Amino acid sequence: MTGRALKISQFQSQVAEEQPRLEIEFNETAKQFRVKVENIYYGWFADTPSNIKAVLVFLREMYDSETGKWMFTEEELAGLVGSANRQAVDGHMKGYRDAHGDILKFLQRQRKVDDEVVQLVWKVFCSDPYASLSSMTEQANATLSWGEAVDRSERAGSSVTDFWV
Repeated sequence: MTGRALKISQFQSQVAEEQPRLEIEFNETAKQFRVKVENIYYGWFADTPSNIKAVLVFLREMYDSETGKWMFTEEELAGLVGSANRQAVDGHMKGYRDAHGDILKFLQRQRKVDDEVVQLVWKVFCSDPYASLSSMTEQANATLSWGEAVDRSERAGSSVTDFWV
């Protein structure tokens, strides 16, 4: 089994003395990961973005009922999302909060722009990347009727002009 373990910084090891030590083990051959807290292992999960995000939320939301402190810092959890800094975890947690704490909604979060429209915009851009913004907009609108583009973008929660920004 090949694997990688998280490296804990001096700051994190000081925190870990007060909190359970967190280890995340990746089995790259089997494309799985598992979490170990002290001497307790949580089974193997498929190494997928959805599983990583779900486990991240569960671990981050754990807190000590006596002290009210988080069990794991964002720094400790950053390795789970393949980052060395806490901002990566914070970004995922913001997405979770934006989904109003609904894990399924958080995991199923969609692009704000309809995929067909994205493909069309990409095609127009690739056909002439040096064209002016107004020229690209005209080409896209000619291919996809304006009303249809507006409908799709409004359903997705964005405006047609957002495609070009």
